[in-house]
Amino acid sequence: MVSVDEFLKQYIADQAKDEKWLATKIQQKKDSVGGLLSDEGAKCLIAGERGWQTDVADEEYYVEGRYMTALDQDLLKVYLTGKAESGKSRGRIETLITKVISVGDAKETASQYSTSTTGVKVTDGKIQTWINFHDKPAFTSRTDTAIPGNYLSKEIQMIRSGIIGRTIELRNVDVWETQAGTLNLSTNNFTKLKVMKDLKEGVNPPSNKPITDDAHTTIYNYIFSNKGVSIDELARTFTDLDRLDIELMVKDIIDSGEAYITNDGLIKAM
Repeated sequence: MVSVDEFLKQYIADQAKDEKWLATKIQQKKDSVGGLLSDEGAKCLIAGERGWQTDVADEEYYVEGRYMTALDQDLLKVYLTGKAESGKSRGRIETLITKVISVGDAKETASQYSTSTTGVKVTDGKIQTWINFHDKPAFTSRTDTAIPGNYLSKEIQMIRSGIIGRTIELRNVDVWETQAGTLNLSTNNFTKLKVMKDLKEGVNPPSNKPITDDAHTTIYNYIFSNKGVSIDELARTFTDLDRLDIELMVKDIIDSGEAYITNDGLIKAM
């Protein structure tokens, strides 16, 4: 079994981090729970978010050059930090790295907090589970804070054709206890999705051709000059670019706030 210190030492080396990065993360983790956490406890949480395990061989969770976040129900309990109004436990995962197995169809939801949901089946190399990707509209909190909208159900549907077998990174993921006592994972208004681009396996892998700034600018200009375009239209227009590369460029443009997705699935410039 790899100790937490050995794991973090290897993680720091692999990710080109340093001891200052670790010290900052430890303090942030302690501050997040009001200081009621030791340095060692903080290290365990930090390592757990990056795939460290206490009861299985680490090679099962080191997939294609990435440490996967453990998805075992018992190990997810470490992220539970409070109670929802329903009385059930809930918490948040700062960074979740996992591999996509399948993407379901989007389903409309009758809720003021979510208008559509896509179930995405994922794995850590051993355990399989589902993450609910929500379209979360903007709203004003009880303290009059403006909360931004986040439409990850639409985003995951937009890149659905090329994401199977890919590793993704999610920042800020909710973990919550259901009425049945199991733990579910879902996105929120602040979740960020990143598709890892350095993988070699999987269905529809990314092109070996570099995505140039010129290509990115050309895609943006086309979106800007039209009232609304679909991914299919972009793929038909720019046949020299791989569809997945186009999807990733469009996602970058949306993430930067330069464009958005309509309810009809069209991409429009802001």
